Amino acid sequence: MAWADNFVFGVVSASSDKIRRSGITERSGVTERSGVTERSGTTKHSGTTEQVVQQGESNTRLDRWLKRQVDGLPQSLIQKLLRRGKIRVNGQKVAASHRLASEDKVSWPDSLASASVKTPAKMKAKRITLTPTEQEELQKQILHEDEAIIAINKPPGLAVQGGTKQKRSLDALLLALFAARADASALQPRLLHRLDKRTGGVVLFAKTAQAAAQGMEQFRNRTIHKEYWAIVAGVPPDDTGTVDHPLAKRSSIGGQKVQLDESPQAKEAITHWRRITTQSLSAEAGKISLLELFPETGRMHQLRVHLASIGTPILGDGKYGGREAFRALPALGLPHSGDKVPLLLLARKLVLESPATGRELSLEAPPFPAFAHALEQLER
Repeated sequence: MAWADNFVFGVVSASSDKIRRSGITERSGVTERSGVTERSGTTKHSGTTEQVVQQGESNTRLDRWLKRQVDGLPQSLIQKLLRRGKIRVNGQKVAASHRLASEDKVSWPDSLASASVKTPAKMKAKRITLTPTEQEELQKQILHEDEAIIAINKPPGLAVQGGTKQKRSLDALLLALFAARADASALQPRLLHRLDKRTGGVVLFAKTAQAAAQGMEQFRNRTIHKEYWAIVAGVPPDDTGTVDHPLAKRSSIGGQKVQLDESPQAKEAITHWRRITTQSLSAEAGKISLLELFPETGRMHQLRVHLASIGTPILGDGKYGGREAFRALPALGLPHSGDKVPLLLLARKLVLESPATGRELSLEAPPFPAFAHALEQLER
């Protein structure tokens, strides 16, 4: 189809129930954080939140600790409030670089949390028109839809949002689909999160301002369970583990790149992982592993950088994995050069509280064709 350009709608389910479930529990033992109001050791006063520093958090910089409590908190706002004495440790004014100790009491204004939350604006994508057949194909990619939200199975190669270099994007396709509906005037879709262009899987949109605010609050408080699958080169150091290392964007040859960073400007990034299976392909191709990933944070290229940092780059990710990321692709029967190289990363599942019903809602995307093909090789 002309509107599809370089991506393909179409999914292939994993062929083995063993790989699909692998005995992994729904939440896989990952502790999900529900924001500062539900954490032990937190008290509320009139307009102020006070929180006790836990034993495992001692010697952490104050600014970095605050960003863990209030996701998306700008460094500039922290500095401003510290100068004004609005953020205090044990009642005293301190610097952003102050190192916290166990049992310290950190206080800040309640308005700090709301200041970091921005309700997504209505989408302003390029207006396009879809034929009835194209509308039907896009409709098949809807994983869930109700009066509050719509979840789409985004194929790899399709940008979530349009830009000067993007002929087609998911937001433009969705707007075109809504425009073709009789109830189009009532729909105001808002993007709640993003996926890289090369990543396939679940993307969530809100259809009303109220649903957008509720959805963004869940992302901010980290109450949404996010689950990814990645097929990587090599074998991780353990069967389960966590990469807790801040990230920062840096300019590089060929564009912007994300890297591990310890500076105050770096953003907290936490990824939990579990190895599902490993397969030795050949002496030349080496070993590959299927990992299940549970990101607590949602930084740009977070999973790609974190996995490369432990020696297991995602297959197809030359930007962060170098040559090792392409080594196994020929043995898997997948393109290993040019613009058709797949990134074997799947945004597999989101579990959230439905803005429409208040009940738990699980949204799951099946593997895209290249990923499903690689899964079959892992079963051999």
